[in-house]
Amino acid sequence: MFDKKFKHSFSLAISAGLLSSLFFSVTFVLNKALDNAGYSWQWSASLRYLITLPILLVIFLFVKNKRPLLDSLKKRPILWMLWGTVGFGLFYAPLTLAAFYGPAWLVAGLWQITILAGMLLDGLISRNHDSETCPRRFPWRSFVISLAMLFGVLLILWDHLMTTTFHDSLFIALPVLLACFAYPLGNRMIISRIDPAVGSMDRMLGMTIGSLPFWCVLGIWGQTEYGWPPLQQVGLAALIAVSSGVVATGLFYYATRSMYPWPDRLAAVESTQAGEVLFAVLGSIFWLGEALPGTLAQWGLVLIVLAMLGHVLPSELFRLGRN
Repeated sequence: MFDKKFKHSFSLAISAGLLSSLFFSVTFVLNKALDNAGYSWQWSASLRYLITLPILLVIFLFVKNKRPLLDSLKKRPILWMLWGTVGFGLFYAPLTLAAFYGPAWLVAGLWQITILAGMLLDGLISRNHDSETCPRRFPWRSFVISLAMLFGVLLILWDHLMTTTFHDSLFIALPVLLACFAYPLGNRMIISRIDPAVGSMDRMLGMTIGSLPFWCVLGIWGQTEYGWPPLQQVGLAALIAVSSGVVATGLFYYATRSMYPWPDRLAAVESTQAGEVLFAVLGSIFWLGEALPGTLAQWGLVLIVLAMLGHVLPSELFRLGRN
């Protein structure tokens, strides 16, 4: 009975992860649309979280038990500011910058490195629960599969290098690489150091509040160079805020939090984000009118998706005997 319940829980987490990848893909497509319109990347990045904050505050009003988050913010404000800035600021600002230098599908493809980064960081970060450190086994099988995914990413990048300069490729690859490590690092550090009673939506709010100084500084930078953002930019940023900042992040936080005690299953859930690549390709072609990726990039995309399926489908992930 417990095994059946666990399978249902894992299936639900995988479904939530895949659905979140659909809503996350909106970020890559709309960020490229903002670039095509000639808008400031600083405002495009900061507006997402400046708009997300009041939405999360309204949601928080309906939370019955507000005490865990409020106590944590009061007792450990530096923790929330530091890892909120890393997990949200150093994740989304570089990702937005990269979108202004390359097609949406390319940024989405490179972003899949975060799955491998998450596993590497997971072995360095222990979960603190009731003042006890819980050892975590490194998910070697998932790591090997993710290396195949990394090879797919390299094929995508190599295909892009064949059509552009090395300098331009660096402006895409380096910011995305920073984002790939900052996002899982910030989130894992928060999970491992706060009261488990702080729920997923509460954690989103806490990290958004913590990253607020970063977004204000970035917004001031954008205002200095470009002036105040036009209404169209605000509207598209609001769409990203709702789709990615609230819906997708909420689904993804639920999925990863529910599978956190099992590194293999956590890696499988995180691998569902490879679905962003497919959705970004479709959005780039049919909405933005971008060209179909080259042959090497197409093979790279296929390899990424196959690696995702390699994470999710095997029956071993449903067994409890390896906990």
